Amino acid sequence: MGDANRERSAQILADKINLLLDTLRTETGHPYDFTTIQQGIKDRGVAMSRTKWHYLKTADTRVRPDEKLLRALGEVFGVDPRYLVHENGPLPEQVEQELATVRALRRARCVTSRREPSARLILKGFRQSLRSSRRRKVPLRTTPHSR
Repeated sequence: MGDANRERSAQILADKINLLLDTLRTETGHPYDFTTIQQGIKDRGVAMSRTKWHYLKTADTRVRPDEKLLRALGEVFGVDPRYLVHENGPLPEQVEQELATVRALRRARCVTSRREPSARLILKGFRQSLRSSRRRKVPLRTTPHSR
């Protein structure tokens, strides 16, 4: 695989992992952190250092993840491992639902007054999240017809 293809593959995987981190929560409702993820994959017989995790999330090509690690990560996040294993893997339903909620809130532009401090903070957070996802150019399937 050429350097350009390796960089592209690493970026796609990093985008997918970051999308999972941005949209999914643990069973207790908390964001996934490294310790939780590391323990989850360890329970599945796979090891991963903090450095390797950083490389995966930042599209660093110094690491080449194997399929066993990607499958274990998918299981920890509770998504179909094919999402991480294959570049064109199916977007997890849980992620689609979260993105649909964000889109609905964005369209509604919050019913409360924009002058209310909490509404301003919510809108600011949504705008930042949307700008971030656009910068990462995550391939999203937004309608059932685009599958």
